[in-house]
Amino acid sequence: MGAAVARVIRENTQESILCVCYTNHALDQFLEHMVDAGEKRIVRIGGRSKSERLAEYQLKELARKKSRNEGLANRLIKQVHARLFSLKEKLDENIKILKTPISWTEPSGGIHEFLRYEKPEVLAFLHVPEGNDDEFTMVGRKGKALSKDFLWTSWQKGEGFPSWLSPHMILDNDEYPAFLAFWKLSMNERATEIASWRKDILSSLTYDLEDLAKEFKATAKEDQALCREAEGNILAQARIIGATTSGAATYHDLLTEKAAGVVLVEEAGEVLESHILTSLALGTEGGESSKHLVLIGDHKQLPPKVENYELTATSGCGYDLDCSLFERLVSSGLPSVTLDVQHRMRPSISALIRLQTYPSLRDHESVTKYPQVKGSTENLMFIDHDVLEDGANAGDSTTKSNQYEANLCIEIVRFLLLQGYGTSQIVVLTPYLGQLRTIIDKMRQLREIEALVSDRDTDELDDLDSETGEQQHIAPAAYRPTEDKRAVRCSSIDNYQGEEADVVVISCKLLVSYFVRIGWRFIGRDSQEIALFSGSLKQMGEYWLHERKTKSQCTSLPCSIWYVSHRKLCYPFKI
Repeated sequence: MGAAVARVIRENTQESILCVCYTNHALDQFLEHMVDAGEKRIVRIGGRSKSERLAEYQLKELARKKSRNEGLANRLIKQVHARLFSLKEKLDENIKILKTPISWTEPSGGIHEFLRYEKPEVLAFLHVPEGNDDEFTMVGRKGKALSKDFLWTSWQKGEGFPSWLSPHMILDNDEYPAFLAFWKLSMNERATEIASWRKDILSSLTYDLEDLAKEFKATAKEDQALCREAEGNILAQARIIGATTSGAATYHDLLTEKAAGVVLVEEAGEVLESHILTSLALGTEGGESSKHLVLIGDHKQLPPKVENYELTATSGCGYDLDCSLFERLVSSGLPSVTLDVQHRMRPSISALIRLQTYPSLRDHESVTKYPQVKGSTENLMFIDHDVLEDGANAGDSTTKSNQYEANLCIEIVRFLLLQGYGTSQIVVLTPYLGQLRTIIDKMRQLREIEALVSDRDTDELDDLDSETGEQQHIAPAAYRPTEDKRAVRCSSIDNYQGEEADVVVISCKLLVSYFVRIGWRFIGRDSQEIALFSGSLKQMGEYWLHERKTKSQCTSLPCSIWYVSHRKLCYPFKI
């Protein structure tokens, strides 16, 4: 839809268009449609594109090519890069020296050189006596030659002066009291002295490091300014600019300078209002301003993500940050257009949504022609089991997992693969990060299947490990759909919005179900009436778990769900 709107604007006006999307997947799809429409002046901001077709339109790649063709700019950038490389080497060398444990000779000459110039009287107390002539060497009790740091090592360990060396020490009479006091220092006093000496030894290096860091920072700013100038020139000539919300925030200054006449936001129901507002050029200081804002999305699906509960609308605190600008405008009665024909789901699935949320939703003729699911008599299936989740008796947990259900999910995937489906046609979804992690670990233990995870899920799994103090032995990999033919996408429901697959396997604590038809769109977690098919899949799983999963006991489930079941649009059975 966004691409169709952009084509109309492109063909009937001279305005440049900035498209902002929540996910890289949606952004790639939009820009590929623009390429198909014949547009050449396209720029994609951000480096997480999975589309090979868009590689030549990456902002940094276009800026590199432009600089390469402009001799002076290219020479300046190369000179700055050379300075940065040299400064980095010096910084690394200084940091390495600063991390070196203090010894008799290290770092920078160590204790010996410091005492030699700063405290020669103390150096005399640690000087190992030498033999009387060149033919004799001072040795210890076991006949081994004494190293030059022998007395320093002994003093550092808190030991006293070796009595058998006393006759060989050459000191003036007035030096003996200080010598004895030095060797009688306690371990704590010696540690204090060593720390003071180390600070003095490294002080000059610290000053050098600070100067190098300042120079490196200034040079990096110079490099950034040159790169931004080149990127700004590229954006000035672009007709279509694409960015994720993160990319738009990173390049806010350049996009404000560009001041695209039309700002088009895909997945607007998921985007924070602040992210949309910062994407608009306000025309301050005599600059151009954005003239037209187009929001495309569905406020009944996933809302913007807000990590702090008190900032959500559910908390009742009044901040309501998870209420998107799209939802606020529609709820305020601003004129909007709703599409009522869907081209994605087979009728048995769309019927569930139509009964719950979209009563006017109609099926396009094409969705009635989808083939039957291979290896199954039903296209929509619920599988009920009675194995409790992991740690079910341990009280509430921030996340959920069920080993049995994870294994069941994987077996369903393996069954579907044996029926001839490709790994790119299947996706495994779950509302719980704990369950996602369990499925990933188990899937990666198999030879014939690999699990691939999106960047967003990878970051959230890392955060989960940090919160729980657990370190998983298998870390999620970046989503690479074309690099491994055995790869099956595994995702949390929240981070799969806008994507599609032919077969979807859903693990919902005590529920495993699979839906067939390209592009099941999951509705937001706050839509309780359609909880089973939304980001709130956990709602039905919880009811079945606590109510022992018998149909007569599930009285708190929406009756319309069972109405659908009675009409045999879905087929429940128990394992």
